[in-house]
Amino acid sequence: MEFTRDPEDAESEEDNFKTNIFKTSISGLLQFLPNSRTSIGLDITGSYQHSLGERTVMMLVPEDYQLKNRQFSIVSTFDIYYYISPRFRVQVISSLSGYNSLTKQKYESALPEVIDLMKIFRHNFLLTLIYSFF
Repeated sequence: MEFTRDPEDAESEEDNFKTNIFKTSISGLLQFLPNSRTSIGLDITGSYQHSLGERTVMMLVPEDYQLKNRQFSIVSTFDIYYYISPRFRVQVISSLSGYNSLTKQKYESALPEVIDLMKIFRHNFLLTLIYSFF
């Protein structure tokens, strides 16, 4: 994909860019159904994005710079659903996710290259008790 915005039409610096983006993802689901009342599932999704763009900083003297960004993320979700009775059910969902992003900005002038590395890890746990009155 390529996104382009003419610098003369830009309302701010963030709107002034030319960027090429490559993005791909893959996912898979494995589910086990031991009986009609229980399901156990594992879902894994991974994605990768590479962006390469040119921008212009519109301060006192306009200056061009190149922006490179690579992002990788993976999410895994474990899900258990159990049907205890016609009125009562239990669901447990646990997910683990990781995100890694590396951004480099290289300026035309003598300004140093700016490198930003971001790593995020998250774990979520959800227990749901479902009771039906009707």
